[in-house]
Amino acid sequence: MTAATPIRQGSLGDRIADDLRVRIISGTLRPGTHLVEGVLADEYDVSRAPVREALQRLAGERLVRDGRRRGVLVVGLTAADIDELYSLRLALEQLAYERAITCDGPETRWDAARAAIEEMRAAATSQDGARFGEADLAFHQNFYRIADHGRLEAFWDQYRPTFSALFGISIRPVADLQRSVDEHVTLLALALEGEIEGGKRELRLHLARAREVMIQAVLPGDLS
Repeated sequence: MTAATPIRQGSLGDRIADDLRVRIISGTLRPGTHLVEGVLADEYDVSRAPVREALQRLAGERLVRDGRRRGVLVVGLTAADIDELYSLRLALEQLAYERAITCDGPETRWDAARAAIEEMRAAATSQDGARFGEADLAFHQNFYRIADHGRLEAFWDQYRPTFSALFGISIRPVADLQRSVDEHVTLLALALEGEIEGGKRELRLHLARAREVMIQAVLPGDLS
């Protein structure tokens, strides 16, 4: 098992989950790998409790599963898994998008989306993919937050770390980042104009392109 940097402060369970998630999605930890609490606790130089918390989080994201007496087994992500994630996200995000547009609220409710677009522009200019990914997710999070729908937010909170890890391992050319900025500008403009159906069509195209990028990052050559 690849050594990890010891974690000594902060939210240990979250931070261990973040590290393991990237190692799983990037393929550093292969499907079928056994993850044993005691071994991981030694590796991260922590007690077993935050390791157990991290593994429970990853199990909730279906990246690992209980291997009974053999510990926890890495499941990983297949193209079918990424399809499931993006098809579910599309269905729920279209609902969030529509509710965000139609809900009563001040125009300032879109300020976080505007700020995220500016952050994406800056990240694209500096070719900072990780920064771009976090700004991208912050833009979409705005729809879930102002949709005023607790279960939609719960979905986003559960799977945002998975999407963040996917962004973290994807390498995208500057032209692709700039195009993505333009897509987000269009999504926001349509929302501000109250164009629900047009916005949902654009969202569908946007997430379809994102799915292709992520499959290429995790499984190069597989766009089936």
